[in-house]
Amino acid sequence: MLIMAVLLPAFYVGVAFAVTLLAQQMVTQATAEGARAALRGCSLADRENLATQAVRNGLSWPAVPVGQPQFVQDTQYPCPADGTTSASTPAQCILHVTLSVKQQLVANWPGLGDLIPQTLNASAAVTLNTSDLGAGSTCVSG
Repeated sequence: MLIMAVLLPAFYVGVAFAVTLLAQQMVTQATAEGARAALRGCSLADRENLATQAVRNGLSWPAVPVGQPQFVQDTQYPCPADGTTSASTPAQCILHVTLSVKQQLVANWPGLGDLIPQTLNASAAVTLNTSDLGAGSTCVSG
């Protein structure tokens, strides 16, 4: 009985840790797929919509409650806000896709507290060609 009192919670924590590692890999992969999907759009809004859809598709099974992915522009290589380019606009810009997912599984150990993180975070970056961002560009969406 005493051995089971120690082994059963240890087994639960081991399973919870393994499930958390799997969930972290899924969130990382979905974020990378979102960044790759952003390459297909023409405007910055199209790219963000395609990335959001790819992230949601990547986390559709098992059903993971996903918040809205955040799109953060690189401070050193920002994308033009309105999609217009000029001679002073750099040829490329970097868009970061970040995602935070609240962990559904909880594993506590008496005296140690939470053993797995409550929030899983992932980020991916994609380099965009600024000449394809304008409304008058020849970029073909799809």
